[in-house]
Formats: sequence, structure tokens, C-alpha cells
Amino acid sequence: LVSGGLLYFIANLMLGARLRYAHYLCIAAYGGVVGILDQIVRTALALSKGTLEVRLGAGAFLGEELSIPLRMLDAVTDPLLLWATAIQALGVAVMAKKGFGFGVLAVIPGFLLLLLISAMQR
Repeated sequence: LVSGGLLYFIANLMLGARLRYAHYLCIAAYGGVVGILDQIVRTALALSKGTLEVRLGAGAFLGEELSIPLRMLDAVTDPLLLWATAIQALGVAVMAKKGFGFGVLAVIPGFLLLLLISAMQR
């Protein structure tokens, strides 16, 4: 709901797309499917490693204790987070009948918010 609302606010009110909130909920749901896959992969890796510290991005090669900038680097290189962001950007672009750049511009603030939240987690 929050992701759909953020997409609605940015794409409709700030960028001028003319879509209903239901369209953005569908776009957020397609991105959420990748989030489910992300949680399945992280759970499998956590069970195999025996720890909850699972990193899929560049942080997997940077050691155990990461500072906030390194955690941000890990989050920005997470392939599943990038995949979900690309799916949402493509969905906004297709639904709004605009270019992919428009979709990326609409999704980037949400991506940066997720990046900040995931980097602040310990």
C-alpha cells in the first residue's frame, strides 16, 4: 500500500501521469513478487549459513562488520532489489505509455528510500 501510494504521488502528482491508484497497486504487487523470492533466497542462505547476516550484494565480499556506507553499497548492488526496481519502473512506463526513463524517474525515490532503510538495518 505504501509503495503504491508513493508511486502514485510521484508519477501522478509530480510527473503528470494520468493513472489510477489501482494501477500503481498492481505495479507494486509485481515488484512484491520479487520481494517474496528475495525472502525465500535469504531464508535458504540463512539456514545454510546458520546466521541471519545474509548479504546478496557486494557486501558478501566485504567482511562481517560493515559501516553504513558499505551497507548502502551492499544494498544498492543487491540483484533482487535491482530486479524489483526495474520491474516497477517498467510497469510505470508501460501503464503511463511513456518511456522507460519516465518509469525510472518515478521509481528512483522509492528505491532510495528502500536503500536507506535497508542500509540502516543491523
